Amino acid sequence: DRPNVWVYAERIFPTRFCRGREGSSRLVLVIPRLLMRRIHWLVSFSMGLTLPAAAHAWEIRRFSSAVEIRHDGQLDVTETLEADFSQEARHGVYRDFPVEHTDRLGRPLRLSWTLVSVTNAAGLPQPYVLSLEGWYQRVRIGSPQVTVSGLQTYVIHYRLQGVINRFPDHDELYWNVTGNEWAVPIQEAAVVVRLPETVDPALIHAMVFTGLSGSHAQDASMMIRQDRSVTCTTTQPLDAYAGLTIVIGWPAGIISLPPPREETAPDELSWDRLWWSSAGAGLGLPLLV
Repeated sequence: DRPNVWVYAERIFPTRFCRGREGSSRLVLVIPRLLMRRIHWLVSFSMGLTLPAAAHAWEIRRFSSAVEIRHDGQLDVTETLEADFSQEARHGVYRDFPVEHTDRLGRPLRLSWTLVSVTNAAGLPQPYVLSLEGWYQRVRIGSPQVTVSGLQTYVIHYRLQGVINRFPDHDELYWNVTGNEWAVPIQEAAVVVRLPETVDPALIHAMVFTGLSGSHAQDASMMIRQDRSVTCTTTQPLDAYAGLTIVIGWPAGIISLPPPREETAPDELSWDRLWWSSAGAGLGLPLLV
């Protein structure tokens, strides 16, 4: 058993960093066999940490959202989460809602977010705790003294101002319905967005995207109805960290938009934590307890 392992350097480093003897394009590295075994073990261990598990202890059976766009640009949103805890009892779930973002010019803006209620499927109030986590408003649903199992339904009703984007020729809602931070799959996601009666249904345009952040997949059905509502339902389950995003546009000037509330930016802005791009805004960072 040889004590050393001979490895061609270009298998480890980019070719531009590899220089061999004159007349040779290869550089040979001599690595002690014991060190090589440790490297192999570390690589295997790291892959085991990063690869997703084949099975999940719980899942979201259905994530549905009903959104009403009001004349003043305010959004009235009701989210219904059906969580299946059959395989693992839990205390509940929590949702993080971004309350600050940047506009198309990169200026920091603050959204007006108001929680109306948190209930179960029967409309009974559920215990929750509100906390401000940096740029996020967190709603932690459930009791730390009580665990629940089986199918649990959580209904979150809130209002939001400052999400709609104004362009020269149209207004736009760029809405991440589910967020992309669920570490468990969502079997079905759906959204209904209702616009004010002053909007002509024939002038409504909409698009939908599904999958990981930045995906252009469109595994969802969408319909613009005569009652000025846009409905969308996924046609494939959403994997962990995948989400549903909808983009809706209508002629500018129909909805009265208040001027955005400008805020002072923090010393360091973690861009990967924001669900808003320069083109629009969306809800995100749904997490679990």
